Amino acid sequence: MCTDVVVTVLLASGVGAGFGATVNALRKAYVPVVFLLVGMVLSTAATVASARLRARAADDDAADL
Repeated sequence: MCTDVVVTVLLASGVGAGFGATVNALRKAYVPVVFLLVGMVLSTAATVASARLRARAADDDAADL
């Protein structure tokens, strides 16, 4: 699970760094940067939710035995 979160953050921050290289680029690319940040948060939330669902499913499978 931690690997998924780290990869998500690294990819999102790497893409976002291209837009924020200069102040002018940041002003011109305000909307794309916001979308990237929102996407990063949603991706992280999905990763956490997926890990919790997998853990819950594994517990359910173990209880059935």
